[in-house]
Amino acid sequence: MKKILIFFVLLGMFSISIAGTTSGSPDKFIGKWNISVPDSPLPEYSNSTLVFSKEGNTFKGTMGLGEYMTMDVENLVIKGNKAEFVIYIQGEKISISLKRKGNTLNGTATYSEGILTVNGTKQQ
Repeated sequence: MKKILIFFVLLGMFSISIAGTTSGSPDKFIGKWNISVPDSPLPEYSNSTLVFSKEGNTFKGTMGLGEYMTMDVENLVIKGNKAEFVIYIQGEKISISLKRKGNTLNGTATYSEGILTVNGTKQQ
């Protein structure tokens, strides 16, 4: 009976350690991403680039809209395979929430008019 109990305790510990590794490393966000917002009310903002970097233990991000506009993302939090941040476009606060799976991003952009779908692929 004691052996069975030990077996289940070890199995539980093993399962927890595997579950902890499936969320992915936040460092996998680092790099340049092509972002699309297919239903953007402003077509000029439907495609952009998003660059994540890391300085020490701090993640940073910049978003490029069009050829000439680049902005720093604000309130960036990256945990596991999720990233959340805020940008401002024409004075409008946009909260972005993304989930990474491999080299793709999927999520939402929430602003005063509603919620838009956001997709991304990592550049090689």
